[in-house]
Amino acid sequence: MDSSPVNFTKLLIDMNNKQKELMSTSDLIRALEVLEKNSLIESNRDSVTKEISFTLQPVIKKYILTDPLGLVHTSDTSSELAIAS
Repeated sequence: MDSSPVNFTKLLIDMNNKQKELMSTSDLIRALEVLEKNSLIESNRDSVTKEISFTLQPVIKKYILTDPLGLVHTSDTSSELAIAS
């Protein structure tokens, strides 16, 4: 998993390429605000370009990589998250 920050534009493009329905900019902003409020992601603003980039908190990244409960990675090849039962 790459540790480099992802800027907002790339995140929106990537999300829309992976979703069946397009995600609006406002929906992505709301989702990012919730993730940041819950300390799941960090945001940083470039002092020159003023562009915001996002990174996962280190503990969240470690959890995703280890996935002890099998909630993140599924056994099939789909990119959908497993549903917790």
